[in-house]
Amino acid sequence: MNQYYTNVEETQKVVNISFTNWNESIVNVYIKVNSKPSLTEYDYLLTESDSILSISNTLNQTYYIGVYGKGGGQKGDFIELYSLTVAKSENPNPDTPFWDLLTIFMVLFFGGGGLVVSVVVILIVILVCCGIISCAICNNRKKELSNSINYGNNQHHFQIEYYQHI
Repeated sequence: MNQYYTNVEETQKVVNISFTNWNESIVNVYIKVNSKPSLTEYDYLLTESDSILSISNTLNQTYYIGVYGKGGGQKGDFIELYSLTVAKSENPNPDTPFWDLLTIFMVLFFGGGGLVVSVVVILIVILVCCGIISCAICNNRKKELSNSINYGNNQHHFQIEYYQHI
């Protein structure tokens, strides 16, 4: 059994694990909280391809994930696991163009917001753009670990996000 684990941080309240098997062989995903899973002892089990498991209230716990399967076919088994807990990017609004910010400024300035509001908005925009002001979501970076493991004639591909191999 290939085993992985993920530590769930305090800010993450839900862990979503999706499982896809592109082959007809039998592959199962075993999940256990705070200890390694086995074929007989586990908290959650994914047995069907395109399964999605949402685990709530995951604060300060370690989730161990075991992947077990019998290979078959010419392509082998392909498994993808994802932990999509919080959307993390350096720019919380990457699609907001500069002209939208300028429009907001013009509405506040000419729409009765006055000079004080306009100055505050300009200062906030400048401080955010310079990186002086930021938020927790902006600073977190996505960690990815890709792994490819060979078993006999079958090749197993894993793409693990937020997971570390044991």
